[in-house]
Amino acid sequence: MLPASIEALGPLLPTTYGIDEQVDWAVAEARWGAPFPADYKAFMRAYGEGSVDGAIVVHRPLPTDAEGGRTPDAMAEGTGAVQEAWRVEADEVWADPAGPDLVLDPGSLLAWGTTTEADILCWLTMDEDPDRWPVVVCGRHTVPTFALYRYGMAEFLRRLLTGAFEMSPITVDGVMGRSRHAFVSRAVQRARRRAGLDPWTGEPPAG
Repeated sequence: MLPASIEALGPLLPTTYGIDEQVDWAVAEARWGAPFPADYKAFMRAYGEGSVDGAIVVHRPLPTDAEGGRTPDAMAEGTGAVQEAWRVEADEVWADPAGPDLVLDPGSLLAWGTTTEADILCWLTMDEDPDRWPVVVCGRHTVPTFALYRYGMAEFLRRLLTGAFEMSPITVDGVMGRSRHAFVSRAVQRARRRAGLDPWTGEPPAG
């Protein structure tokens, strides 16, 4: 049974071009030193690693073998980048909804996604229960740079796609509140490239 947050995301974001991402969760959790949230595991089963609206990329927790070699270790790359950004740029953390102030430990930031405008989407992993990890956005062009959203990953995406935020949490324009949304997994994108098709639309290249 899927978590309620993934069930709620489904009508907004069809799984048509998703895959059941095969993740060895024991290996992933040993690598990162903590279990992963149930909604993220369910997202990997329903959608896999891939792109939302061609703008937001959700990463798998481990690189994997693919045709032509290993896939990039995107979660590790994003985590390193956001921890460095905190050390260099952080001055304050804005929170939605408002609540008790949190002392953000940069070592507890774990990146689960990025955007085409170089925003980094993370969990704050300070709680022992991963299902209570809030989302932290490190914005490329936001003020302040860091914002904390007291929702899990799937609920954050649902609110973003429905336009529930007063201001967009990410730098990318045109995602929040669109009438239609799409997801394409990395595996489908690779298959389309091999077939000479546009990896996002599946159409032959223009011209």
